[in-house]
Amino acid sequence: MKKNFLVVLQLLLCGTLAAQCFTDVSAKGFHNLALRNDGSVWAWGQNNSVQIGNGDNNDQFTPLQITEASNYSFIAAGRYNSTAIKEDGSFWYWGEQYLGSSGSIFTSTPQQMPDFDDCSFVSSGLNNTAVIKSDGTLYVWGWNEYGTNGNGTNISSTTPTQAGTATNWKFVAVGVQHISGVKTNGSLWAWGRSISGATGSSTFSNLWNPTQIGSALNWDKTSSGDSSNLAIKTDGTLWAWGWNEYGQLGDGTTTERHSPVQIGTDNDWVAISINNHSLAIKSDGTLWAWGLNTYGKLGIGTFSNVLSPVQVGSDTDWWKVATGFDHTVAIKTDGTLWAWGSNTEGQLGVGTTVSSAVPIQIMAPCSPLDVTDLNEIPFTIFPNPVQDLLNFKTDPSLVVDTIKIIDLKGKVLLLFKGEKSSIDLSSIASGFYICQVISLDKVYNLKIIKR
Repeated sequence: MKKNFLVVLQLLLCGTLAAQCFTDVSAKGFHNLALRNDGSVWAWGQNNSVQIGNGDNNDQFTPLQITEASNYSFIAAGRYNSTAIKEDGSFWYWGEQYLGSSGSIFTSTPQQMPDFDDCSFVSSGLNNTAVIKSDGTLYVWGWNEYGTNGNGTNISSTTPTQAGTATNWKFVAVGVQHISGVKTNGSLWAWGRSISGATGSSTFSNLWNPTQIGSALNWDKTSSGDSSNLAIKTDGTLWAWGWNEYGQLGDGTTTERHSPVQIGTDNDWVAISINNHSLAIKSDGTLWAWGLNTYGKLGIGTFSNVLSPVQVGSDTDWWKVATGFDHTVAIKTDGTLWAWGSNTEGQLGVGTTVSSAVPIQIMAPCSPLDVTDLNEIPFTIFPNPVQDLLNFKTDPSLVVDTIKIIDLKGKVLLLFKGEKSSIDLSSIASGFYICQVISLDKVYNLKIIKR
């Protein structure tokens, strides 16, 4: 089911279907990972720590398929490592695991983590990896001098160790030396190195265990970078805290924030990524950037730092975005890959080392979607975007067994049995979702936007 979900993520906002290709992208350092609609993993950019995963340490200047298997569902690029989860929940890794004074371990091709299954979400940072399992437990490993592993110690580890005992983790984001996350009850948490307010705490002491930030229970997702964080609440508002020397928090200042502050007043933010620069997408498909702008990595055609969100071009079809150290990579709703910023290690994926201050398309092999053409779907949904009530108009011959609303991680949020003339979406947050209708032996998928 995860693969079926992934291949339809790129249905166009305008309601048409093109030959889709890539469904997810990840960056943290100087290389990138991308997930194609057939479940294969691709990589390009810096390879000094064998993080590309093709068996050598030469930089890769164009996207390269590095897995023969085509059943991957999640990817996460760290600064020097790469990770992925297969549809069966198995966890795979390659690149460098840095353990401080204990040295590093290098793996030049994807390897399965033994006795570590039922994985559902992964995030990687500078020296740590975090995984949420299907039972809601959280596991972290890597360098632990500042308590980043969240297990109450400063002992580094090459194998997963559970962070606390909670079984309700929903989202996690690994930064440089700290981690943030959200639980299913909407609470916000952070731990690790507290420099510049990175953990959202009034204290600058390291936090050795996950610690709640404030008391609000309407947080949706986070992104953690170099001692800085972005977060979106379920009402679509944007928040930030931590280090702010380059304006990466987006509040119009360079003042570090020790607790979350709201960025502007807009309530239509749906996707975020922060490193020492920030990118975010609104529900109308527009892309926004702010923070450090070396190499033009904000994509706005200039090189000066920006203290508040500014729009990147005028396109309204952006879908996913990921911030590397000195570059940015993104996916549009047609499944095409784009990149901008520094290209010294080939991280833009265009076959050269020429940098760019504006988005340029990465030419990568695509395969057609294995889904029913929209012209053949025997029902319509309206309105789309939708506020609360989503209406259905179905063909009289259609026998509806089940209707599902699925989020971007493949989780079923709402399930209805039998045919419905309308369904109530007021209980889910603003953002992108898939409406899946199952009829006899066929599965139909349509992308919806919840306001």
